[in-house]
Amino acid sequence: MKSQLWQNLEDQAHWILEHADQSPPKELLRGMALHLRLWNYTESGSHTSWSLILPVREYRERRAVVRELRWDRAADWKQTMTLQKTLKRRPLPSPSIQLRDAEADWAELVPFLDTAGGLPVLALGKDPALPSKGDTSGFEGFRPLAHLRLEWAGKGPRGWGETVVWFSRFRNLFVRILKERDTEPRNE
Repeated sequence: MKSQLWQNLEDQAHWILEHADQSPPKELLRGMALHLRLWNYTESGSHTSWSLILPVREYRERRAVVRELRWDRAADWKQTMTLQKTLKRRPLPSPSIQLRDAEADWAELVPFLDTAGGLPVLALGKDPALPSKGDTSGFEGFRPLAHLRLEWAGKGPRGWGETVVWFSRFRNLFVRILKERDTEPRNE
């Protein structure tokens, strides 16, 4: 059974993963809004969320931002259980969230966003066979894509194949953009 300390930590981590646009640093995100979020939560490993944050109004000439948030769930579980066993007065730990930002070219994003805008609304939702435990993936849209929300376990249910493939390709694009950012030489 989960302890209250772990439940609080897990709730806090998931809130942060779901609200990437509200996590510091916010300077890069000024004049921008959350547009789409993809996630992959592994049962025994990390929980990762990729958010696409787009410029609005007079900021339209700016590039889009991909923000990755990764929570090392296993490390936090171990730390929380150690704290519970050794301390009578427990400090309230914060989740160990790692954040990476990278700017993205519109040309790479447009095909994926066009596909997202055309996904059938009635066919999307939560996989009814989604187990309470296990690896889960999904995506949700905001603003003009607010009608999108899909979550599944494993490979996903029958009939969602094309959507799951689109998700995998989009996620791979985000991972590549972030990796390229990490390998770029820094001008200092």
